[in-house]
Amino acid sequence: MDAQSINELAEMGVQYVNIGGRSGTNFAQIEDRRNREAPEQYSFLYDWGQTTAESLLEAQNATDAINVFATGGIQSPLDILKAQIMGAQAVGIAGHFLHTLLTTDVDGLIDEITRWQSS
Repeated sequence: MDAQSINELAEMGVQYVNIGGRSGTNFAQIEDRRNREAPEQYSFLYDWGQTTAESLLEAQNATDAINVFATGGIQSPLDILKAQIMGAQAVGIAGHFLHTLLTTDVDGLIDEITRWQSS
């Protein structure tokens, strides 16, 4: 999302924007996996858009009247810190923890969350 889009949203009264960049969950790929008849229908969108970091840099040039949430590609406590330094008021993490749960178990997930909390 670029600064102009963020400013336009603020002018419409939007108070919060979720900047979920290209480095996170790729919904074009998800839709293609679900579509058995045309499995690569959206492949032209796989690399489309800005990364979360690029969008956060754009947001720095936008109005301060809007709160920015960062999601997409957050893989470590350091990524959270970087996003906050770049202006995010909140950071969302899902993929990393879902992957941890799927590749270990509930105890593995709890261990990972505990490790992040102590970082």
